[in-house]
Amino acid sequence: LASPLARAADSAVLQEVVVTANRREENVLTVLYNITAISAKQIDDAGVKDLQGLTRMVPGLVSADLGPRVNSTNSNLIIPGLNASDEGFGFYGPNLAVPLVSTYIDDVPLFVNYKLTDIERVEVLRGPQGTLYGSGAVGGTVKLLHHQPDLTGFSASLTTDVSGTYHSSSPSYSVDGIINIPLSETVALRASAGYSRLSGFIDDAHAARFASNGQPLLANPASPLTSDYLYERVNDVDEAWTKYGRAALRWKPDERFSLLVDYTHRIDHSGGFSAEQIGYNYETTMFIPRETLDRTLDIGAVTATVDVGFATLTSSTSYYDNQYNDVVDQSSSQEYYSLADTIYYGGYPRYAAYNFDYSKDQSAVEELRLVSKTGGPWDWIGGALFHLDGSYRSAVNTAVNDLQSDGAGGTMVDLYATNFRE
Repeated sequence: LASPLARAADSAVLQEVVVTANRREENVLTVLYNITAISAKQIDDAGVKDLQGLTRMVPGLVSADLGPRVNSTNSNLIIPGLNASDEGFGFYGPNLAVPLVSTYIDDVPLFVNYKLTDIERVEVLRGPQGTLYGSGAVGGTVKLLHHQPDLTGFSASLTTDVSGTYHSSSPSYSVDGIINIPLSETVALRASAGYSRLSGFIDDAHAARFASNGQPLLANPASPLTSDYLYERVNDVDEAWTKYGRAALRWKPDERFSLLVDYTHRIDHSGGFSAEQIGYNYETTMFIPRETLDRTLDIGAVTATVDVGFATLTSSTSYYDNQYNDVVDQSSSQEYYSLADTIYYGGYPRYAAYNFDYSKDQSAVEELRLVSKTGGPWDWIGGALFHLDGSYRSAVNTAVNDLQSDGAGGTMVDLYATNFRE
């Protein structure tokens, strides 16, 4: 063990922190605006796993933690107090407003509650960053920068952790692996993959049971007009899991040129919301126990960097496909209108109303940058961004199942459906 005096001397040495906030590598002390740089070691020491956890490390970075069901599709990051979306309504309408804090995964402009595995550095830039990071950066920008493949040697790591949560019936755990393989003196491959499971802690004590055809089951099928629904208790409805894989190939034939190709595939599943839902009339309100959300994400990028003497030319070509399907229980809100106004859905008190949501966001972007080398009287950056292709499609289908009299002594089931597309 080192002596206390030696440890104090070591801790007094200020290590140089290199950032790329201005699209060039430079000492963080030379950046002329408020920036926080967090290293991989700091992230590991703090046990931070995703963007939500960064709020515990970065002053001024705030986020409403609404659980994995909501966090996976909503940009809840706030800097410095600027926000344009309703945090509560984000439960039902993700991505309704352009976030005021942009997020970048390397050079790809995309929000996702990314798992911080094999991250070399996180940079948090405060204040308007629209010049270099687009219109969604009024409050600031958060950049996640991966480790690049290392040409100098082989390395591998395997990390696992297990934790418990109060009021949960099962533990949370994760497994992550990273490997770096030099294929030659100029080519290296780096890959990472992992699986994580977050245990739920919300129990649904009044969940309606459904048949395979989507119809709610009755406690007394012989009396469909007077019977209540059949209910059950479902524990840990807000459990979630994530699977991901990433591979990056780097080619560096000399000191002037570098080419990086990387691809990421990720699958998220959330079982339900991390909140209790209280209906207008608890005794008759329908609760769908599994308001699931399933999301797939694919990111591909090719980045080429050339030293042209007086400046560095960078070409970044990226593509992403981000899509999800989910189910949202609207029973309590629909029941409120049904009981308050008998015209709405005929005033029938027993039905299940739920939304089937679908969203697909695709984009292909080409960015060219020419960045001057530091040391002269002037530093400058020039560039252009080309939105090669992009589309955003979403659909909401609302189904309402009503049990009502057919006027001839029998019963019938009506299905009301509404559709919304953007």
